[in-house]
Amino acid sequence: MMNSKLKFFFILSFMAFFLSNCDKNDPPIETTVEEDKENIKNLFNDVITETKALKAGCAMQAIDDFLNLDRGQALNSNWAEMLYNTLESHLNITAYQTNKFNFTNHVGTHSWNASTQNWTASSLPTDKIVLEMPAIMGANSNSVVATAHHYTDQQVSYNNYQYWLPTSLMANVSVNNEDCIGVDLKSATYDNTSFQIPVEMEMHLTLAPYVFEIKAKRTAPAKLNVEIIAKNNGTEKFSLVTDLTYDHANYETLDYFNDCIAASGEFKFGDFTLPFTADFETARSLFNPTNVQINTLFDADVFYKGNEIADLDYAKDYQGYADIHITYKDGTIEDTETYYDDFVDRLELVLVEFTGPWPN
Repeated sequence: MMNSKLKFFFILSFMAFFLSNCDKNDPPIETTVEEDKENIKNLFNDVITETKALKAGCAMQAIDDFLNLDRGQALNSNWAEMLYNTLESHLNITAYQTNKFNFTNHVGTHSWNASTQNWTASSLPTDKIVLEMPAIMGANSNSVVATAHHYTDQQVSYNNYQYWLPTSLMANVSVNNEDCIGVDLKSATYDNTSFQIPVEMEMHLTLAPYVFEIKAKRTAPAKLNVEIIAKNNGTEKFSLVTDLTYDHANYETLDYFNDCIAASGEFKFGDFTLPFTADFETARSLFNPTNVQINTLFDADVFYKGNEIADLDYAKDYQGYADIHITYKDGTIEDTETYYDDFVDRLELVLVEFTGPWPN
């Protein structure tokens, strides 16, 4: 039996992975309840397939090899930390928060010398910062090449301190001449009225074969709009658009989960769409709320190819155990555990090398 926190996580994951790429101009597709159930099962199989694709990709394999991961433990962590510390000393970089990172001072190629256990530098190229290092501990050759193509920043003030925060950045990491990891911060803007998270930000994060396109905008002092699109080899796989409202706008002390008072948006995956709304503020004010009260405050509907096929409802039993029930369009009801229980076990098998064993 899963503990409550883990169960809640996978209930949310169940909801989160109902996403769709169907064209809005396509007519809704009518299905039977039995077809809906089969499509949902296939959806979870697709999630496993995509997770395996991410794990087998160049990015995750490079991270695995570099850190020598074993059931959630980084066996090469001391070696990786040594590389970082010696690089920091080599570049003479300290106090990132208050000191400006001068990109032009570090252009050229910085290579790890396995024999001397230190970094060497050359002046070329004159417009990029290139780092060359081993892919695995003990290797004598540098098959990892990390390149920072450009960097800009902005000075902001907070609590009488000056900070230099990035406004744009493009960098990538290749392993054996294959592009594996990339960060493209296209833009970020800041103000000086609160702890410095961006007022607006757009970036692409590459974990080959996946690219995650991320946008965030502070639409009001305590409101955020977030958009995430994930693509595998250029094909959109899932997306999330959500508006988040917070109890206050002090981002220095903000708890992004507990201080969220409302959320709304839409998840998409494959041919599924899940629009949702959530009133966390009212829910937290209730003592021992009933199922009816909770379902009034939280709403999630399931669409398949533009047609609503089910509702998701909170259901606490007489023993106090919380579940999510799925009510199909013919009125029949099932516990979503029907879908996610086996899915959780299969997903753990895929990810255990990176995460370690999951709690029972």
